[in-house]
Amino acid sequence: MTVVVNPLIGVVGIAGNAVNCAVLRKSGFSKPSNIFLFGLAVADLLGLLPAVDVAFMLTKFPKHIPPGYSYWEYDCTDNRLALFYLNVSRILISLAAFGQNASCCLCVIITIERLIAVFFPLKFTAIVRPKRAWLVVVLLYVFWTVFAFMFARKITFFFTYTAKYKTCLSTFYLDFDDAERLLDTVATWLSCYVSLGIVVISSILIGAKIKMANRRRAKMTSSNSASSVTRTTQTLMAVCVVFSITQMVRFPYAMFRVSFQDEIAYETYQMALTLTSNLNSASNFVIYVILNNKFRRIFLGLF
Repeated sequence: MTVVVNPLIGVVGIAGNAVNCAVLRKSGFSKPSNIFLFGLAVADLLGLLPAVDVAFMLTKFPKHIPPGYSYWEYDCTDNRLALFYLNVSRILISLAAFGQNASCCLCVIITIERLIAVFFPLKFTAIVRPKRAWLVVVLLYVFWTVFAFMFARKITFFFTYTAKYKTCLSTFYLDFDDAERLLDTVATWLSCYVSLGIVVISSILIGAKIKMANRRRAKMTSSNSASSVTRTTQTLMAVCVVFSITQMVRFPYAMFRVSFQDEIAYETYQMALTLTSNLNSASNFVIYVILNNKFRRIFLGLF
């Protein structure tokens, strides 16, 4: 999983999000939804960086396979290359902490934006404006940059030798003080519980409102009347649905602090968390291409 599946998803996802940024920039930022999607693409791209972290891939290979000096088989103080891998991993993990948390909050913002568009269409342009959209994205970025900086300062790696697999594995832990632990708790609530709850409830309300509007339109015209849902709403809600599904895998562990007696069960669950997180970050490009004609035209026009 660490050596093949996640790196493959990571490479595809990073490339896809880079294309998202290019297409959205070419499309223009006159629409607030494009600004939010651009911010989401940048956050998702950063969130996928650990998937292509060579250092963690190397821990999965046997120690005796040359070149042995390139693996994390020694303490970083005795091996300059291992120290390089260590520092790269620290940077990638910190950027991912920023990207993944910012992505969660941006999904909330996108849902709220669609909620306003569906329930208050006449006031939408007065409430949601491009400058305000940029301000929201920048404020989110600033908040999660502070968190990522704190995260980076507290990452400590240690090395353990596993005789069974003849490898020297390295993992990290976080040593927070009381204030930092409080910030970490707030961050967990914002990026998991609050974001998931708002996105799910808002999506249900939006779906119900659109269904009611379609019924009224059908009664006023004909039963074959087209749906009133726009392509923009379809695209943005698809992003939020994928986010909700993938977050539900994380929710039980984060909410109830599930403990695993079996190491294999714990590792399996951790792999599932990583896989679903990577799939969520990598999926938006596919959603845009399938559901948004304008995005598809601009994308094809790049080649």
